[in-house]
Amino acid sequence: IVKLNVFKPDGSPANEHNQYVFSTTKVSYQMSPANRLIGFYEYVHRVTSGKDVSEFLPWESRQHSLYNVNTSKVEWQAAKGNKAVSVLGGVWSSRKPDFGFVTNQVMTIDQVTNLVTGQTILGGPGPGERGTLSFEGRNQGKGTLNWYKPTASWGNHDLKAGIEYAEAYGDRKYFDRGTNRNYQLIFRDGVPFQITAWNYPAIPENNMPYLGLYVQDGWTLARRLTLNLGVRYAHDVPVSPAQCRETAAPPLDVVYPAQCFPRVEIPAFDPVVPRLHAAYDVTGNGKTVVKGGWGRFARKHFVDEVQMVNGNVSLGTTYRWHDLNGNKLFEPGEVNLDRNGPDFVDTRLNFQSAALSGGVVNPNLQEQMSDEFSLGVERELIQNLAVRVTGVYSQDRNTYRVQNNRRPFDVFNIPITNADPGPDGQRGTADDPGTSVTYYDYPAALKGPAFQQPMFVNDPKADANFKTVEVAATKRLSNRWQLLASYSATKSHLPLVPNTVNFTGELEGGHNTFDPNAEIFATQETWEWLGRATGAYTFPADVLVSANFEHRSGIPQARTVSFTGGRQIPSITLRVEPVGSMRLPHINLLDLSVQKTFRLRQGHRVGLRLNVFNVLNDNTVIRQVVQSGRRFLRPLEIVPPRLAEIDLSYRF
Repeated sequence: IVKLNVFKPDGSPANEHNQYVFSTTKVSYQMSPANRLIGFYEYVHRVTSGKDVSEFLPWESRQHSLYNVNTSKVEWQAAKGNKAVSVLGGVWSSRKPDFGFVTNQVMTIDQVTNLVTGQTILGGPGPGERGTLSFEGRNQGKGTLNWYKPTASWGNHDLKAGIEYAEAYGDRKYFDRGTNRNYQLIFRDGVPFQITAWNYPAIPENNMPYLGLYVQDGWTLARRLTLNLGVRYAHDVPVSPAQCRETAAPPLDVVYPAQCFPRVEIPAFDPVVPRLHAAYDVTGNGKTVVKGGWGRFARKHFVDEVQMVNGNVSLGTTYRWHDLNGNKLFEPGEVNLDRNGPDFVDTRLNFQSAALSGGVVNPNLQEQMSDEFSLGVERELIQNLAVRVTGVYSQDRNTYRVQNNRRPFDVFNIPITNADPGPDGQRGTADDPGTSVTYYDYPAALKGPAFQQPMFVNDPKADANFKTVEVAATKRLSNRWQLLASYSATKSHLPLVPNTVNFTGELEGGHNTFDPNAEIFATQETWEWLGRATGAYTFPADVLVSANFEHRSGIPQARTVSFTGGRQIPSITLRVEPVGSMRLPHINLLDLSVQKTFRLRQGHRVGLRLNVFNVLNDNTVIRQVVQSGRRFLRPLEIVPPRLAEIDLSYRF
């Protein structure tokens, strides 16, 4: 993958290199006519070098990642009459070590220009040395029972029941990078500003056990009405085990001494969620069907909740930096590392820059859920050709925000007003819109780690909803050809878009914090749409030609500005216009495939296939800088170029 506006030392274009190795093994043993034993193992290995490289993150600051994913299961299947049973046990694990290539440069980032130099946060101190190990996995057991029960008077029942139990885990291990490499220097347009010190090594543990039970029934009445009824129960209670951390490497040992942390249990979620859907054959001949229903979906606890209350996770403490000798290097005496001292700004979780450290459990937290309503009509116009119109409405409930219990919403009462400098980031130029943006600081009396106690809370103001309409047409395979075409449009209402900042100035991901600054231009009211058409035609001599075309709307965006002026909040990146004020360009992609099958002796076939992706070589921008400044709207990534693939298969 070629990167834009970034080059290797020899002047050649920088690229992201990916290498994949896949291995899949499946063994099935029919022990008896009614019993089968299945074993499965899949291994995926991927090597990535140059990920995230751009004109803001140079080639020498690239990171090298190794992905190793293992999936395995053993399953027993049994059938007797109209009943079937399946019992399986499986293991899934993923490990991704990251390291970098810079051994003698301190990590830096510029809040105004977005430039990054030196080692990256995830990268280790040098080639072959791990800087970060992302790991997650799941050990799971599952059992299901299917029972088809026809009756004369009450219709036919297709009953299913199941139970599953999983022990999941996941986190990132951050290893010591060595002296002078466990921090990042922060500049503003080349001027020394702050320093963020990390608590490496940080090797946390998180466990997430989950139990699920469900029952459902496909009930057909008089061959015209089918009801799909179901209910699911879950017991979800993640745990941060008791654990200890080492003292951080000097000179940060005064910030992060050795410490032990007690076991913390997140209060259990025990949701009972029903689902009801129906299909009705209007005319009785199967040509016109009305479908619809309602379902409630409960979202599991996720690792972010455990990390917030786990004191052993990776942390970054930010201080004001006084570059006394002007050499743009951190030296002893230039920062007061006392977390209760005048230079302290805050301590945050590395995985989510919007979340402060020192989190506690909310005993009254309600589980995030969503209700989905759907209604559609499907009609066969002529033989093998049907059209469908569907409407879907989805409503989120109990949406999370991150509240600081010791620094509540109303204490952010010190207004800091800045003029909007316009797209060029410079005040007093022709593109200045003549408007200003006000953010809010808090009193100095509430400064320091003693006033950091984040906690997840439910906020009905943050509940989003989505309205979707889809029109589709399907031509089943007949007369050697088939076609599927669809168009969908979705209206999104997100009252509060998350406010985690990435290096291009976008505010996205994570969770919206519970303070007035998180609500500045945070509402998103936008339309997004997607059109697709897929067709295939079989020519003589078993030559199959197929094509796929996709039109996708560009992602809604908003311009941001990095402001300064506060005492307790020295800098902040804010949107200065509503989300959707600008968009990425729409994407149009065409893929083609030609396949020829050669028939050998009985039961043996050889298949030769040519796939061409992005036939038109579309180069639409799919990522760009949204922060005001010299590089505003500079493309960072475009659609991957035309790619051809030849596939050879042998079946017997």
